[in-house]
Amino acid sequence: MNQVINQEQLNIALRSFYKLRVSITKIFRNLTNNQPPNHENDEFDVELQVLAKSVNINLRELERIFKAMPIPPPFNIGKNMYITQETIDDREALHTHMVNVNKLADKIQAHSSLIQIESRQNYPPIPYVNPEIMVQRDNLHNNIVVPFQGDKIINKFNRSFKNMDIKITNASPTNTVVSITLGRVLKALVSFKGMKMEWVIIKSFAEKLELYTESDHYVFRRITNNAHAAMLYFYSRSLPEKALCSFLTWFHSYINLYKEPCKRCRLHMHRHSMLLPVWRELNTLEPYHDECKPQVMWN
Repeated sequence: MNQVINQEQLNIALRSFYKLRVSITKIFRNLTNNQPPNHENDEFDVELQVLAKSVNINLRELERIFKAMPIPPPFNIGKNMYITQETIDDREALHTHMVNVNKLADKIQAHSSLIQIESRQNYPPIPYVNPEIMVQRDNLHNNIVVPFQGDKIINKFNRSFKNMDIKITNASPTNTVVSITLGRVLKALVSFKGMKMEWVIIKSFAEKLELYTESDHYVFRRITNNAHAAMLYFYSRSLPEKALCSFLTWFHSYINLYKEPCKRCRLHMHRHSMLLPVWRELNTLEPYHDECKPQVMWN
């Protein structure tokens, strides 16, 4: 039988966690504001050891509280578990924030490495370390980026579609930029981190391509947003090659942007927005206006 955590237990755990944060903050503030000019500053070393001892005490107290708390039952989120499978306009705006978060994570990782090197050179190790809470170093290998391996896929699409030209414009071990020209209809730049697509910019055939500069035309800005939705829809952590093939196949469906009418209203220009059918259905590749595209019905 699952036990329920009462509010008093949760409040005690939160207060203990807050005390631990405060003690850790004091250590970093002390290291930042009171750096010793040499290795013989005894007063600084004593103060640092006192703060480290306070951290150890608070940490052991927090562990004791957590061990006394019952394990909560599984939390059922219902239909919310399917939210990541849908590509709607509200989720498209999250992609820019995701890219910024990834960049910030890379900076934090670089700064943390420098802090570790500096601390090993200038300061003695903390006398007490609890081995039960040490982070396993093997987990760091999960962040290793696999190099870009889409050359065979790009060559295959160049042979299959004569009106689609794909080139690697910037290649590095971790970051790759691919240029796509679709006939005389449009051009695109796709940024990869390893084999994972991170960013897409689509412009008209006559515009100059820059990775983080949007098109001057509203139509191609809408297509760029749709490309971000497709990129998230086709993403697969275990099968990145399949995700790239699916995205390129979907992208090629825009070759008839100016020719093929909307599948629903049978018009080239929408009667209200006066836009072309810029949406391509992710599974059938059928063209739709944004106002005409089918909506997903929840069960």
